[in-house]
Amino acid sequence: MTTLQILREEHAQDFFHLVQANKKVLDTWFTWFRDWKQYEDCVAFIQEDLQRFSRGERIPMGVWHGKELAGAWRVPLVDSEMKVAELTYWLGEEFRSRKLAKNISVALIDFLFQHGIERIEVYCLPDNQRSARLAQSLGFKEEGRFREAFPVNGHRSDVIVRGLLKKYWKP
Repeated sequence: MTTLQILREEHAQDFFHLVQANKKVLDTWFTWFRDWKQYEDCVAFIQEDLQRFSRGERIPMGVWHGKELAGAWRVPLVDSEMKVAELTYWLGEEFRSRKLAKNISVALIDFLFQHGIERIEVYCLPDNQRSARLAQSLGFKEEGRFREAFPVNGHRSDVIVRGLLKKYWKP
């Protein structure tokens, strides 16, 4: 069974180990963990996410597959005034499955649309085909490209923007 729940401090040890085990892959797509030198950096990251969650600005979710932490689905930006949210996602290498990723995404998208969000955005690098396929399978439409918007391994990469509107959502 797969479940989503708010990522809390008591999950830090498992989250830290999952990130460390997947650092090489994560380093291609994300920057948020790059300064982590020790476990306490992970705890501080989770604490900051929880503070922003308490203000309604972010939703940090852990994904459990059975009893194991498998990845994270985060809503790093929630703009309740504009009714827009951003969605990011990743699964540990050993849990990667398009069906698992899609099922988790459907549940979180349903939740966001049921709680007043009208538009969800996904940003990914042009060569992240796995993320692009997932977004497309969920009904996200490519809407544009931010040129050289994201630092990757010493250079800047474009970012593809995909959007999903509540009125077109078909779970």
